[in-house]
Amino acid sequence: MTITEEIVILILDRETGTFRHSLSEHHRNLVIAGAVLMDLALANRIDTDPERLYLLDPAAVNDAILDPVLTDIATAAETREAAWWLDRVARHSPEILGKAVARLSDQGILSRGEDGGIFRSQLVSRLRRYETIDGEIRDDIETRVLRTVLGDDIPDARDTLIVALVSACNIFEAMLTAEELTEARERIRLLSRLELLGRVVADSVRSVSAPSPLAPTVRPWEDIPQVRGLPLIGSGLQMSGDMHEFMLANYQTHGPVFRVRAVGREFTVLAGPEGNKFVKDSSAVHFRNSDLMANFCIAMGAHQGVIALDGPEHLRMRKLLAKGYGPRYFEARLGAVHEVTRSAVAGWPNDRPIGIQDAMKRIIAEQIGLVSTGASSKDYFDDLSVYLDTLIAVHMMEYLPKFVKRLPRFRRAERRLKELADNILAAHVPENREGEEPDLIDHLLEMNRLDPQLLPETDLFFNVIAPFFGGLDTSANCCAFALYALFKHPQLLESVQAEADEMFGRGPPSPEGLKSLDVTHRVVLETLRMYPITSVAFRIVTNSFAFAGYRVPAGKQVLIVNTVGNHLPECFPEPRKFDVERWAAPRTPAARSAYEPFSVGRHRCLGASLAELQVAFTIATILREVDVVLDNPDRPPKIICLPTRHLADSTTMRIARRRGVAASAP
Repeated sequence: MTITEEIVILILDRETGTFRHSLSEHHRNLVIAGAVLMDLALANRIDTDPERLYLLDPAAVNDAILDPVLTDIATAAETREAAWWLDRVARHSPEILGKAVARLSDQGILSRGEDGGIFRSQLVSRLRRYETIDGEIRDDIETRVLRTVLGDDIPDARDTLIVALVSACNIFEAMLTAEELTEARERIRLLSRLELLGRVVADSVRSVSAPSPLAPTVRPWEDIPQVRGLPLIGSGLQMSGDMHEFMLANYQTHGPVFRVRAVGREFTVLAGPEGNKFVKDSSAVHFRNSDLMANFCIAMGAHQGVIALDGPEHLRMRKLLAKGYGPRYFEARLGAVHEVTRSAVAGWPNDRPIGIQDAMKRIIAEQIGLVSTGASSKDYFDDLSVYLDTLIAVHMMEYLPKFVKRLPRFRRAERRLKELADNILAAHVPENREGEEPDLIDHLLEMNRLDPQLLPETDLFFNVIAPFFGGLDTSANCCAFALYALFKHPQLLESVQAEADEMFGRGPPSPEGLKSLDVTHRVVLETLRMYPITSVAFRIVTNSFAFAGYRVPAGKQVLIVNTVGNHLPECFPEPRKFDVERWAAPRTPAARSAYEPFSVGRHRCLGASLAELQVAFTIATILREVDVVLDNPDRPPKIICLPTRHLADSTTMRIARRRGVAASAP
């Protein structure tokens, strides 16, 4: 294993799945670059002294990380000092880091969580050791480094180099307590000076880390551009309209950070690919999930809802819940999900308009009930809609007063859903689940048994209803928009229908069959780009930060706008064109940072992967069963933006021909 790979493991935070918060991006790039130079020196390809870094052997190391740097050194026009090369290599550190993480993941040393976090694999985390490519068993790098600096053992030269590099980048401040650091400081200093290579690289890191006199000045929060608005209400009207278009226009005017006022409140907006990248890299350090989320959970009797938690408890809850929200559980129940969708389509009228949005919500609600809870929600659909829409309007969007929760309509819905939750929980007592495939409810009850403090009984109602809350305002809306897009692009509809016929023609639906829905899946991706469902997330700044040249103080309320990049021509050429071909080739780096349809950061949607599969499979099943046409195809669709973006009930379709029975034979 290379020093570069071990440094990557070392700078990962075990708890959060991100890189150590005390390590700035600049220092992270430098420590990766320093590790690469050390690896090349250990491979006898380069050498260095306090004055210069020079080439010993230009022959390739046969390493995808090291060889590009070696080639750069070998073809340089002149000899340079180590600090110059360190700075040059550091510019490519993000790419090097990505390659190292991928390699370690392939080796089973690292793994990615559902939210994109990077963790030591379960086995490595427990045993504190890993197997290298050549079969050698090594103690975990953190264990070795701590043993080296806190003990009296004589380290090998390799670990001494790592100690020098770690010390130069101030990583020990995050690894050791203040008392341990005081005790070990002299030993760290001595170890760091043992090897000439370690001294030279460490000194180079420190020299490159010195602040540049040309560094741009960070301006105060008050200088952040402010969007003009009306007296008293500010930009409230525009924001209650199409939030996505409002934020897109202001991003194009003001850049990735600006301020907006709405009905007595002021928000700092972080938008565009720049905002997405910043939040993704630092959300665990700088943001707390909005207090609105806590109020939403409390309204459902929960004080530990995953959408309201932050820090280690949030991470623990996500890891546990990820089992129940993963695509594996959807794939395991494909046959049943197929029958739910077919049954719903069979009930559509032949001679009357069908509201696209309502039809999709009913199908998705029933699928969610089946996959997540094992229960039908058909008789509770209206109650789900009333209950969730009211709570979102009151506690998250705050455009309805709290007294609406005292109205008989809401109280009846709440009473009915508690009845549904009680029935679901009763059906999941252990004696009723013998031999059954575990679902989300089984995982919830196991969490309650193992850690009743993290998930007490009082929070079970919220967690039982939560998957409906997620699906009805994401998967259902996406299904409706995807159908509308297919109606407007008949050739694309034919391609999707042909894929569905081919998949179902091979036999019962299967995970392998799902993988063959190439065009259908691209339709889903393009739908999420073209018709973003959720554009904004509310957060509170917990620790001040600098972004795009401005300082944002702790305590400020921010809006994280994750979908602005969807309609930027520099990210997606011809952004107003529905074009599934843009997803046929690998995404460009710009598109990767711009495309975040399921929010971004620590609170990214847990069921994102499941939702994409669910929408693709649902669309394929519908088009296998019926030919449908759009009513009033020349009339622009009415899009409603609260509580989330969705088609209005006035957008309808009708059945042109039923085709499922005739086409069912292979």
